[in-house]
Amino acid sequence: FSMVVLSVYLRFLRRGKPYQFFICHHKVAAGNLARLLKIHLLEHKKVHRNVFVDSDDLQDLNMLFTYIKDDLETLIVLCTKDVLQRPWCLGEVTTAFLNKLRVVRVALPDFTPLDDAAIIAAGQNMITSDIQLLAEHGMSVAMVQDALTWFFTVSNIDMPSLVSNESILA
Repeated sequence: FSMVVLSVYLRFLRRGKPYQFFICHHKVAAGNLARLLKIHLLEHKKVHRNVFVDSDDLQDLNMLFTYIKDDLETLIVLCTKDVLQRPWCLGEVTTAFLNKLRVVRVALPDFTPLDDAAIIAAGQNMITSDIQLLAEHGMSVAMVQDALTWFFTVSNIDMPSLVSNESILA
């Protein structure tokens, strides 16, 4: 019965999604930047709901893609050199694509966009454990490739080499 009540609430009663933004990032390359961006977003007058950063907000890794699908308005991807080589980040982008969510790319200086050949190669070069991880969440290599093709058509913000409060707030 509690599942029915939860389903009714989620479908009919809840006003808006709990997370205005979800910050997708490669922890090693942009973990600190993700936290800093979250702090600044939460202080911004136009941000009225939470900002999701996995290290702060993720309670159950198996629910990660569900949070994106059901609880999120905008996915912000901090694009570093290796972000699109991380299976969880690929899954986050693919989930946003499949659910027609708004996505913003923030391209850091070391990020190089993928061309069509690189997108095909990315799918072919995925290791078995990454393919299996995404397949367990209903995503195929073809879905990931389609998501990556779409990803390079969404809004992009170029991050300057030197970061200041002004550049973050711009």
